[in-house]
Amino acid sequence: MSHFVNIGAMENLAEICGIHAGDGYLRNSGSRVELDISGSLEEEAYYIKRVIPLFFSCFGVKPKGRVFPSRNTYGFVIRDSGIVSFIHELGFPYGRKASKLRAPKFVLESNDMGIISAFLRGVLDTDGCISFDKRYSESYSTFKRTYHTYPRLKLTTISKDFCNDLKTLLKRLEIREWTQTYVPKAKNESTKYIIWIRGKEVKKWMELIGSGNPIKMSRFEIWKKCGFCPPKTTYKYRLKILNNIKDPRLAYGPVAQLDRAPDSPAMQAG
Repeated sequence: MSHFVNIGAMENLAEICGIHAGDGYLRNSGSRVELDISGSLEEEAYYIKRVIPLFFSCFGVKPKGRVFPSRNTYGFVIRDSGIVSFIHELGFPYGRKASKLRAPKFVLESNDMGIISAFLRGVLDTDGCISFDKRYSESYSTFKRTYHTYPRLKLTTISKDFCNDLKTLLKRLEIREWTQTYVPKAKNESTKYIIWIRGKEVKKWMELIGSGNPIKMSRFEIWKKCGFCPPKTTYKYRLKILNNIKDPRLAYGPVAQLDRAPDSPAMQAG
């Protein structure tokens, strides 16, 4: 593969590739060669505790994380031309990559479930979303119709090829997905390909792939603990729920005195 990466670090490299697919950008103008990766300010801990150590394990460099005020993000820049060229040779283009994005060949052709899982984990942790819905049908319990109990995981791309790559990898892990094509009304917006993983398949994702991003993982942990996860909460608020400082029902206004119905345990989401 490269003198940069040893065989033992291949899973870490795959996760880096997933992270780059979501949050990364390669530049090579001749005089300016760099790898730029950043996410939301709320994800500072994820970059410090997860992303930077992954780069150190693969490349022996420890990028210095910082805030980018102009775009309100947290991340880092690597200007090592060897590392930048290596990431490019894996199939990631210089400049805007979204419409041309593909999964790296070494991931697509791998029979190693650890490598496949690591790549998908990196994609989720940077460009994916975990959320929970209410159930609206009268056939569901009051608990499920009141609180957000139904898990959904979403991956979005404007590259049809990348969408197909992700579907291929999910199929190898035997995780069922549903694909939606969204064509915006505005002519200057690109068609979006949305992969949905829902209900019990989210549990399967967490068992096989997981998440290294505490921001996203906190939602899942609240769901496991409480049977639901309120929407539109900050990471700090969710930590208070997990540490028993906040009652998650307060996110809905006055506390609703509802017992969890027999059909509503978190792991029976279907």
